[in-house]
Parts: sequence; C-alpha cells; structure tokens
Amino acid sequence: MDVGAPHHRIQTQQLMKRFLQSIHTVDTALELNHPLSTREAAGFLTAAGLVLAAAFLLQQQLLLFMLIVAVVGGLLAFQSPILWISAVVLGYAPILWQWGKEFTVVEAAHAVLFYGGLIWWLFHRIVIARKQIRWSFGGLLFVAVFFQAILLSPLSLARGAEPFILIREITVLGSPLLFIPIAHECDTRFKQHMVGLSLIAASLLLALKNIYMYKQKVISAVYFWQVGSSRAADTFYLVMVLTIIAAGLMIASSRVRTILLSSALFIIGAAATILSFYRTIWVAALVAVFAMGMLLGRKFWKRTVAYGGVALLLAGSGYFLFFQEAISLDVLANSVTSRFSSIKTYGSDISLRNRQAETAATLEAAGDSPIVGSGLATEITYKNLITLTSVTTSWTHNGYAWLMYHFGVLGMLMMLGAYGAFIWLGLRVLRRLRARSGLSAQERFRRRTLAATGVGIIIATMLVSLTINQFHTRECALVLALVWGFLERWDHDLQPAGSGA
Repeated sequence: MDVGAPHHRIQTQQLMKRFLQSIHTVDTALELNHPLSTREAAGFLTAAGLVLAAAFLLQQQLLLFMLIVAVVGGLLAFQSPILWISAVVLGYAPILWQWGKEFTVVEAAHAVLFYGGLIWWLFHRIVIARKQIRWSFGGLLFVAVFFQAILLSPLSLARGAEPFILIREITVLGSPLLFIPIAHECDTRFKQHMVGLSLIAASLLLALKNIYMYKQKVISAVYFWQVGSSRAADTFYLVMVLTIIAAGLMIASSRVRTILLSSALFIIGAAATILSFYRTIWVAALVAVFAMGMLLGRKFWKRTVAYGGVALLLAGSGYFLFFQEAISLDVLANSVTSRFSSIKTYGSDISLRNRQAETAATLEAAGDSPIVGSGLATEITYKNLITLTSVTTSWTHNGYAWLMYHFGVLGMLMMLGAYGAFIWLGLRVLRRLRARSGLSAQERFRRRTLAATGVGIIIATMLVSLTINQFHTRECALVLALVWGFLERWDHDLQPAGSGA
C-alpha cells in the first residue's frame, strides 16, 4: 500500500496539471468547447449533487439555495464570463422587485454569484492565464475607495457598527467592481449587446411594475403627504436610467424597427419616471439628455425633434390601447401637473427641509474624523422635522454629506475623482471616434451617441445624489458597472496603433 501511494500522487498531479492546462487554453467566448472532459464534468456535478442532497436532508434550505446558485454561477463563469456577467445583471431584478431593509435569501445568493464569479475570474486571468488587468485612472480610484472601506472596518466596529450591516454595506459598495470583467470580456459587439440587453430587460421589468402599481402609489402618496410623512417609489434610479438609455438608442437608430422599439422603451421609461413622484430624477434625466445634445451637436437635436414626435404618437396610441383602464386620464393629468406645480414651492418643501436637517447632522458628525471618515455602517442621529422624532441611520439622502461622513475628505475626493475620471474617459472616446477613419457617418454617430449616453448617466447620477444618495445603492452600482466597463472597453479598442496599450 505504501508502494502505490507515490504512484497515486503522480496520477493526481498529472490530472491537476492537465486540468489547469485545459483551463488555460479554453476560449472564453460563447463556444462549445469545455474546459472539463465528460468524466470530469460528471464527477464535479455528482459531488455537487451529493452536497445539495445532504443540505436538503438536513433541512438547510438557505444553504441548499446558496449552493445551487454557487454551482450554477460557477459553471457559468467557468464556461463563459459573458454568461456569468449577464446572469449577475439579470439577478438584480428579483432583488429590487421586493427591495427592503431585510436581508433576503435572494440577495445572499446574488452576492455568492457575483463575488464568487469575480474571484474565479480574477484567479483565472491572473494566476492561470497570466494576463494583466488593464486599469483606467477612474477604476483605480474606485478600487482605492473600496479598500478604504475594508481597512476602516475595525474603526467602524469600534464606533458601534453592526458586523452584519457592515458586511452588507461593503458588499453593496463593491458591486460596481463588475466593470473590471466587463471591460476585459466585452470585446465584441455581440457580447456588449448581450450584457447591455440584460440591463435593459431588468430595468424594463421594474419600469412596468412602477406603471402597473401607479394607482396604488397615488393613493399612498396622497395619504403620506396629507399626514406629513414621506413618499416612496420603486427602483426610481433604474427607471431614470432606462429613459436616458432609450433616448440614446432611439436617437442613434437608423432603421425603422429599431426606432420603434427604442421609442417604446423610451415611452415606458419616461412614463415610469414621471409617475415616480420624484422631481429630482425628472430634472436629472433632462440634464442628461441636454448634456448628450451638447456633446453631439445639431444632428442630435434634429433627431430628437423628429423621433420625439414618433414617441409621442406611440405614447398616445399605447395609452388608449393598454393603460386607459388602469389609469384614468384626469387622474394622470392632475397628479403630474401637481408635481410640476410643487416645484415652485420646492424651497419650502417640508421633505427638503427635513433632508437639510439630516445633512447638517451628518456634516457635524463628520467632524469627528474629517480625513478618513468613520467607515461604513456607522450611524448618525438627527431630529425628523416631519414626525418630530429622533432618527438613527447610516444612509443619508445627501450623497456628498454621506461620503464626507463615512470616507472623509480622502475618500470623498477619490470617489468624486473616479466619477470625474470616467466622464473624462467618455469625452476621450468621443474625440477618438470623431477622428476614427473607416467608419460610416451613421456608425460614427451611433457609437458617439452611446458614449455620450454613458457620460450623461454619470452626470445625472451626480446630480441626483444631491437629494437622493446614489453613491451607495444597488441600482446605481449595477448601472455604473456597465457604463464604466463599456467606456473602458471602447477606449481600449480606440487606442492609436503602436500606443502599447
């Protein structure tokens, strides 16, 4: 038996060597070649099945669900990073469908899918494939902020942060890190379309939910306003982003079919945005479109007028065909006009004054650690002017005050620097596309419109965060991962020949 042991170890080493070589040579595109043989794949799935069966027999439902997601996510990332990225993007839809303060099984499973796949992707690229990670300045700044949050964890705990909440907030903060594999793997138009359509599908689903729930939200909003409390809307940020993306796709389109499809998306996104009751996102969406027009010039504005007419025609037809029974025209008109009328009294709005009190308390607390901040999950207390009660929270409406309190001057400058660097990167993509030879006028305009859409989304995010913090939300993390990743990918593809990039 001692004689056979070395031979067994040699066989194991050879099997592992062959396994790693097969991983190293596998094509990560959507191909049929597999890094595992049929026997090896059967063994892996059998072992996973035994673990799942054991979890089921032990009545560990959470563990069972987590392991299923881990196995499926591992197989997706193992076979094709694009499938894994698309699954992560689509996975946000069930999380945000019933989003609340409670930590759900679906949220935990998504974290396993995301971080497990990200660790595997980084391990495969750096250790097995031995390829470098390309970094932009904005990407490096954001990663620095993420590591600052991790390094500040002991300080957060010392300041009374709950470990569970701290882990959850660090997980949310790190969600935009998906931009790293997106920037490296989305190297073809098909892959970019696959990932981009995943975001549109998730946003469209949530926008339709907002429209469907409009009557209930009107009743709730009227009640809340009358009793002096706050209002709420579902996934308003993704709805705003869907509007901006759809506007860009519509204006960049040249075929009748794509114009009609993107116009329908724009109508749904715009309707859900207007019906959200959030004035800030109306303004931010308009600012984003205006920024796109400033970057693209006269052709953009001409198409906006022409295609906007098509969208209005479709909107009118769609209302009378599909939504007339759900939303009466008089209720729709009254609720929308009342929100626009309330802009005149925006300065005296009780909700705005309450947020100003929250911001003042946050900035005062930031004075305890002004350089590096207090870390995530630490809380501030302020007096709610609406309910006249003390409120303790770690998330504040003013995103800039939130950054100052949790990350100090250092982290705030790095985070805002990351946003600014990606805006600059988008502007560089626009300049390079303008000078790019070999592109038709329509193709050049299409690509420049998509790049300008990304810049508009970043600007809108920074504007929204003045009153509704988007520096630390899952919705924004999802969108920024795609915007930043695509901008890095496009910038790399447009590198001048011989630049060494």
